[in-house]
Amino acid sequence: MARNSLIKEFNYELNFDYNQNDLNNVFKNKEELDILRKNILGELGSLSYANEKITKELILDVISNKTKGYNLSNLERNHLYNVINEEISGYGPLSSLLKDPNVEEIMVNSYNEIYALVDGNIIRDTSLSFINNEHVMRTIKKMLSSTNIIIDSSKVIETTLPDGSFLSVILPPISKRGPILSIKKFNPMVSNIDELIKLGTLTPYMARFLDAAIKAKLNIIVTGGSKSGKTSLLSALANIGKDNSRLITISDNEDLNINKENVVHLTKNENIIKTALNIYPNTLIINNLTSDLVADSIDVMIDNSINVLESTKSNNALEVINFLETSYCEAKGLSSKIARETLYNAVDLIVTISKLSDNKHRITSILELNKNNNNAIVLKEIFAFKTKGLLDNGSVNGEFIMYNYRPRAYRKIKRQNIDSIDDIFENIK
Repeated sequence: MARNSLIKEFNYELNFDYNQNDLNNVFKNKEELDILRKNILGELGSLSYANEKITKELILDVISNKTKGYNLSNLERNHLYNVINEEISGYGPLSSLLKDPNVEEIMVNSYNEIYALVDGNIIRDTSLSFINNEHVMRTIKKMLSSTNIIIDSSKVIETTLPDGSFLSVILPPISKRGPILSIKKFNPMVSNIDELIKLGTLTPYMARFLDAAIKAKLNIIVTGGSKSGKTSLLSALANIGKDNSRLITISDNEDLNINKENVVHLTKNENIIKTALNIYPNTLIINNLTSDLVADSIDVMIDNSINVLESTKSNNALEVINFLETSYCEAKGLSSKIARETLYNAVDLIVTISKLSDNKHRITSILELNKNNNNAIVLKEIFAFKTKGLLDNGSVNGEFIMYNYRPRAYRKIKRQNIDSIDDIFENIK
């Protein structure tokens, strides 16, 4: 049952102070704890159906009644309250990790083996444990209840939770030691270019260039590997420009953090881009572009009436071009040469973002398609981040560079009467 549904069912008053105790050491008799938990929740459920409001005081009264005859210490009694409290309003031993902003990912290898990713380091939290495998399953079902997924014959489940976090579940017999799960938490904190500058993801020059490109309604593809930060960058780009512009997003997940009023969010399905065009966007945003959407998205880019911002899971720009070219050829029945010429006219910029070995996110390349002296289409970098090895503290030693090159994109920006980056490129031939 989902958090909100469970609170509603129990008429629960959220006026408690949560304090996660050590499940391994506080209550050593796990069978006794599970029996008490079931009895107490059963009584609370009966009271809720009688329209009695479940408050902290009522929980304590029920615990007192249901533990008569048990020789519990004050610490065990307090811990029992926390277990019940979290069953009603949270996700058991994972609640503290879910609330901790420093935790990036949660990994449950078994009911008594929980790890957390903090600042890029995987740490085992020995203070946390589920009661047993059944307890893990209850928590998984509670998380899935906010989706349309029902556990039946499925043994591997992957889905996005309402807050944007990504849940992966593997069940027996595929997992040998009981159900396991991982939660990649969505971090909505970074949503504008200024924040990315402060984090060292890009330089002010690069930010000003991207700002001008968005205002000139250029088509931009953001690419990067897993956990590279491409969704945050796509959100930051989407937040540039006039607040009254109309944005249509297409994404399977609710993980874009766009701080504008006129935004419509759509999920991917057949002909979704044509559907989006029928509701008059100024900007079309596609998160995690898939091959079935490539042809329609390229056609929108060629049209020039609206601009397209999209992300792909490719590791670099060359992979992006190969992916787009192959998908476009298959959809349109065109030759590779014609498809690449189409991309040359459609895609204005490709921005690659990477998570480096020191866990810092950097925009490692901003480039465009151009033509060489033989009229062959080539990739031309405008900005890049070049690594020089590692420092003694483990940080990546590198620097951002700007090439001595006046890009096609700059000329397109100038045609829109935008002069905010003239000082960057005006002296370059």
